Amino acid sequence: MTSLPDFLLASFLLVVGAVWLKWFPPYGWNGMHYAVLPALAMGIPSGGYLGRIFSDALAATFSENWVITWIVSGISRWHILCAVLRRTLSTVMPLIGLILVSLTGSAVAVEKVFAIPGLGRATLGAVVARDLTALQTGILFLLIMAFMSGILATGIRYLILGRALLTSSLPVTNEPGNSSRRRWIVLPVVCAVALAVLLLTGLPRDPYASDFLRLAPPSSSLPFGADAMGRDLLARVAHGTVHTCILALIVSLVCLVVGLVIGLFPRVFVGPTEIANALPPVIAGLLVVSVSGAGSSGAAIAIAAVGWAPLATHTAALASEIRARSYISMLPVLGTSGLRQNIVYVFPALIGPLFRHAMLRLPGIALALASLGFLGLGASPPAPEWGRVLAEGMAYLERAYWVVLAPASALAVLSVMGVSLAGFIARKPARMQ
Repeated sequence: MTSLPDFLLASFLLVVGAVWLKWFPPYGWNGMHYAVLPALAMGIPSGGYLGRIFSDALAATFSENWVITWIVSGISRWHILCAVLRRTLSTVMPLIGLILVSLTGSAVAVEKVFAIPGLGRATLGAVVARDLTALQTGILFLLIMAFMSGILATGIRYLILGRALLTSSLPVTNEPGNSSRRRWIVLPVVCAVALAVLLLTGLPRDPYASDFLRLAPPSSSLPFGADAMGRDLLARVAHGTVHTCILALIVSLVCLVVGLVIGLFPRVFVGPTEIANALPPVIAGLLVVSVSGAGSSGAAIAIAAVGWAPLATHTAALASEIRARSYISMLPVLGTSGLRQNIVYVFPALIGPLFRHAMLRLPGIALALASLGFLGLGASPPAPEWGRVLAEGMAYLERAYWVVLAPASALAVLSVMGVSLAGFIARKPARMQ
């Protein structure tokens, strides 16, 4: 469940917790018990991601030499544990800040699913109504909350590290050995096969023809059932897979090119890079759609406007390491110009890791596009886009749960594949330099 995007998890919790089990109210806001499902929808993905990061950081902290020195010196386990937790917390605080920033964008989707009269839903309504005054006010408050969260996380990190950060005396981390990668490749392969079967069975079908009964349940002729217009859900989800994934591939390549160019000049573009890192895709989508109107192109522009920042940061880090190599430092002595250094020596060493990074981000970009489509900021009807198919079925959730289950299952498979690929790449053994 931690791999699911917030709007999809919110839909799942609404079906299970409110419709099937009837433990919690499905919509509105009239007391703290109304906040349980929205809080879980926003907290589970962020908590799972943070738990994974904290676990890796804790293992890295225990590998630092000072821990062994303290143990040999006879310092109590309690003091060692407190010191290790403090050191680990300082490592994950920047990521906690980014998570708090992303929650401001998550609130927009979650408030729509649960019909909560909050700031995110009001801002989304202002986009639909083209109310520029309300839109500017809503986005301003969302950005203020996002930046304040980031500043708070950074301040706490400086307080934890104290003099060690100012004097550059942080200990060196010895990365723990990676476990076997074979078990990490099984799950992405299974997910890829599931998507391939979906495409093979669904693409020959017509996603627009209303040839069936409204909200027809799943059967042998309709494996996923029919939607409220009598259209084949298997066909719509399969064609939506092609639409969303092709658009995500285009956005990924655009982000790769922009991130590569900007990352080679990190000092010039440090301001835009920090802003793009701190701006959630949903808020960027609200800004773009308010100007250009809803559509696939607007959603793609919104994702690309912020999606290049991680690649630019990665490019800057890799370029600095490559330029620090001994043979690169000898090139100016041999009369090689700076342009030739970048084109012939730096760029070929950069493109491989950056391309893998861009392809690793492909499932996440597809989910971001689906998220904007779910909010009504993506493709216009009757386009078979994942997020829109899911949004169209939300009104019939209590009567025909399969209209939500079909697109939600496809999104869940893509989410699990993306997270599994991330774990697989992260466990790739480092090559000896």
